[in-house]
Amino acid sequence: MVQHIADDELSRYASETGDRASGTRIRAHVMECADCEKRLIDRVIARLDQVVPHDHDRRRARKIRELASGSALIQKLSPFSCERLKAEIVDSSPNGFGLAVPEMLEPGTIVSLRYGTLDVVATVCHCKPTEEGAFRAGVQIRRHESLYTPSRHWAALKKRASFA
Repeated sequence: MVQHIADDELSRYASETGDRASGTRIRAHVMECADCEKRLIDRVIARLDQVVPHDHDRRRARKIRELASGSALIQKLSPFSCERLKAEIVDSSPNGFGLAVPEMLEPGTIVSLRYGTLDVVATVCHCKPTEEGAFRAGVQIRRHESLYTPSRHWAALKKRASFA
């Protein structure tokens, strides 16, 4: 019989308050157990919706985009994946990013994007293949925070993205 991860452990993992050893064990188990994976995804989505309610207002995505560049790491949160992909930021707006990614990201996928000192949770709005064999994705920001100085997250973004 499979030993499932306890609800309180999944909640701590989803809220990033657990210890490193249990995080490693939970990640390994979730990769093998569909039931625990679903329960973890439900907790992550619930946590995100508590921080910022989901908003599908497409008009906000029409803000002026500015060219940007930089490498980022992207991880799928829903559906969950432990794999982190390298992404290149190609443009940005106050509400989202344009990304070059190595694989298809299904629209509606919730992702975590680490860019310099920023940790951004976003929803994939679109993803299309490019002539170079990669993919071009557009993501809308759901939540963002600086890993070091929460009050200066946009200043850090502008500096790293070379906004003029």
